[in-house]
Amino acid sequence: MSLAISVIWKSLLSISLGFLDAYASLAASPLPTATTDVVIIGGGSAGTYTAIRLQQQGKSVFVIEKEDVLGGRINTFHVPGTSTTFDYGVMIFANISVVNEYFADMGVALELLDVGVARTTKYAKLNGGDATATTTVPTSVSWSNVTNSATYAPFLTTGYDLPDPVPEELLMPMASIEAFDYTLFTFNEGSGNMLAQPTLYVLKYFTLFDAQILAGIQPGFLTTAAHNNHALYDAALARLQSGANNSAVAVNNVTRIVRSASSVSVSVFTPGGAKTVHAKQLVIAIPPTLPNLISLATLGLDLTANERALSAQFNNSYYWNMVIAGTGIPDNLFIDAVDFAAPDAIPALYGVGSAGVDGLAVAYFGRPHHMGDAQVKAETVAALRRLARASGWDNNGTFAPEFVGFHNHAPFLLTVDVGAVRNGFYRRLNALQGVKNTWWTGAAWQAPDSSLIWNFTETVVLPKVMESLR
Repeated sequence: MSLAISVIWKSLLSISLGFLDAYASLAASPLPTATTDVVIIGGGSAGTYTAIRLQQQGKSVFVIEKEDVLGGRINTFHVPGTSTTFDYGVMIFANISVVNEYFADMGVALELLDVGVARTTKYAKLNGGDATATTTVPTSVSWSNVTNSATYAPFLTTGYDLPDPVPEELLMPMASIEAFDYTLFTFNEGSGNMLAQPTLYVLKYFTLFDAQILAGIQPGFLTTAAHNNHALYDAALARLQSGANNSAVAVNNVTRIVRSASSVSVSVFTPGGAKTVHAKQLVIAIPPTLPNLISLATLGLDLTANERALSAQFNNSYYWNMVIAGTGIPDNLFIDAVDFAAPDAIPALYGVGSAGVDGLAVAYFGRPHHMGDAQVKAETVAALRRLARASGWDNNGTFAPEFVGFHNHAPFLLTVDVGAVRNGFYRRLNALQGVKNTWWTGAAWQAPDSSLIWNFTETVVLPKVMESLR
């Protein structure tokens, strides 16, 4: 679900020459060592949840994260000079037991998302031409089409446990199953061209649970009572650094990974110096794209033929979120972008609107193919300028937006072509679990949805990791 879900994965594994030189100078002498039950690479949604749950079950963990905070795609903006916060990355969570229990364990209060908040939504063509905002947009939703996907729920809800053969309707483009509906689109932001995506991926991202909420069958979405979703990860970091079960979190660059028949050895370079961590098991909780795994391989990770071949088949979409000052957008107004003259009516700038704080706006941008951050900013400013001019918000030509928050979430939605799905790609991907003492979790194994990533990790991955540690 894209309202949600939806930090940024800057490559965990890019290593500066300075780190390499520093590590090389130490390589001649033995490094300090540490032992742990599980090393986890990646401190985003999946990696953090895995670490906390293993620690709660009495296991020691060592989390390796490139950034100085945990949380991945969680983005919370702290308004300067105030205690006010608002979320503009992952914004909502499913109202399911794994979510409620996780937040309760971390001491972070949740509340039902207030869908009754006074906000006006308008629609405008933001990618050129007339940008005048209107209050209506054509829809052709048939929630029965989506809720009828309950047929597929047993193998879509938790991982990619697909039958053989895979139902052909799941391999058809979404456009052939469901006519354009804007609500469905807003739940799939970041998926590239949603209508060209195989229905499989749309239904993984926009779940049966989402459809049932919109249909009034299930209770609503959850968010943090303080509008600070990052508080969950702040609490998790404090818990992991408390020393319980000899667990630790380190902002590290990985310098070497070696898997043997019975253990895993990871060397890291930290601000406190280099060390080697010996573990019984390894959890990789980063996107399993070929560039990421090749980065691991250059550090000594002996990729299996299957790991290399499967990761090479992934494609990914691109997604950015941002906080912008000086847009002139009135408070409590949100502009959703739509262009029915464009291919499949899918705009690049999904929408922009008030952040609920005077003078600040949030915006969301996505592409099916790579685009540089500078170009994303330029296209966003151009669209905002057209909107401001058409709406009279341009301050007599002195319109000067400023990016005060900006995040690139690529790689976002990971997909493979329908031929690979039909030929058993996900069966082979699932078979990687446990090979060479290595376990995998994250959005590629479920969807870019924190709630469902946690549910997948809890029900599929953690029981197997715990069994391997006995």
